[in-house]
Amino acid sequence: RYMFYCTKGMSSLVRLHKGLCTTRSFAFPAHQIYGLREQNVLVVPVSPRPCDYLFGEHYVYTSCSGGCLHSPCPLKNHPVYDSCPTQYPQRVGTYATTSGDTQEEPYLTFLTRANGGYTNQHFICASKRECLPYS
Repeated sequence: RYMFYCTKGMSSLVRLHKGLCTTRSFAFPAHQIYGLREQNVLVVPVSPRPCDYLFGEHYVYTSCSGGCLHSPCPLKNHPVYDSCPTQYPQRVGTYATTSGDTQEEPYLTFLTRANGGYTNQHFICASKRECLPYS
């Protein structure tokens, strides 16, 4: 096993591997969400790599930003307001619109407070009744 060299905080290794890593902002879903100002900035490989050795949020971010070979993004369901009904009682409902030229309708989603701001970083389980934060 080896350490993933495109890791935040490993700047000296990134300099050694000049041209192999890049920074990219990450948002899931890639929709315009009213009240959500911050997006995560990722350090990811320029071209997809095997991600068998990545786990947790690093795997989620890298696979969902197209940085992994043969590793699907585990985020399938975007958070809608009715997701995880017994969790996050202090949730804030907000309006989301799709980006680009898709024909999806605007929808109601939710944000939760985190680190003095708001986040939508919730993994929605297949049942849509339970959620897990992924950062």
